Amino acid sequence: MIALIRERSADRRNPPGRRQFPRLAAIAATGLAGDLAYATASGHGALSIVATISSLYPVTTIIAAFLLTGARPTRLQLTGITLALLGAALLSAAA
Repeated sequence: MIALIRERSADRRNPPGRRQFPRLAAIAATGLAGDLAYATASGHGALSIVATISSLYPVTTIIAAFLLTGARPTRLQLTGITLALLGAALLSAAA
């Protein structure tokens, strides 16, 4: 509880600027679209395709960090991104 209270007070002191709101909204909309696609696919039987795409979620997190904070991905993260994209391409080619 103490950690949550401290974290909230730190967020109040350093809220995102107004210029970051469009980026945050785009990230939220993308997350919502992914959740809706997953729910739709699970109901209509295309879950294998959406599961492959959802495996790329860590990649979007790294991209969001770059867009919001300017954090540059490390060499290990770039390797992971490459392998994730390669794996998704191989899975889609096999299907």
